[in-house]
Amino acid sequence: ATGAAGATGATGATGPAGATGATGATGATGATGATGAAGHAAGYWDSAGTPSRALDLGTHSGTTFAGTAPSGWGTMAFDDSAWSAAVPDGAAAVYISDRLWIEPVPVGAWQEGIIRSHIDLTSAGTILSASLSVQVDDAFTALYVNDTLLGSDTTFSATPAVHTYDVSALLFAGDNVLAAWAKNDNDTANAGVAWTLSYTSTEAPAGRTGAAGGAGAT
Repeated sequence: ATGAAGATGATGATGPAGATGATGATGATGATGATGAAGHAAGYWDSAGTPSRALDLGTHSGTTFAGTAPSGWGTMAFDDSAWSAAVPDGAAAVYISDRLWIEPVPVGAWQEGIIRSHIDLTSAGTILSASLSVQVDDAFTALYVNDTLLGSDTTFSATPAVHTYDVSALLFAGDNVLAAWAKNDNDTANAGVAWTLSYTSTEAPAGRTGAAGGAGAT
């Protein structure tokens, strides 16, 4: 008869690891991703810090605009270089920005004048959107931006309204001109044209000119 099976022998030791296989070939480079959308720059100008000129049209009692304005005063081509610099009144905390007028306070009662502001957007690229807000103390018979008449407000209200206009299609990279024919009432404490302009464009706007440096040490 067959004898009983003997006990299983012990497991032998693990053999040494085989050599590492060769590295596989590098996979093909993936396709280039789509170009991201172009960024938009935001810009801001206001009456407080914009080079502006002023012309005195005299004093004419009552709410009728009776001054005589030079021909073409509201156009971009008009030469205002001989006019006086407009005077900001520092009233940005009261109005939407400083009011620009012909002279510092006290101003003339029933005085009329024209304010022309030059907004330099040379570095702005293509204007994508732009919003202009205007507040005049006390009234204006005409407001132009780049040869386009935007409107008027001759109500002589104690609290002048803020008028907002979409000027996206009117602005360009260059010297943009805002021109307003305004009139004070019989209050000699203040008068003027205040405005703000916010816009977006395809290029970063140029920064404002920095303040003059202090005097050097002696």
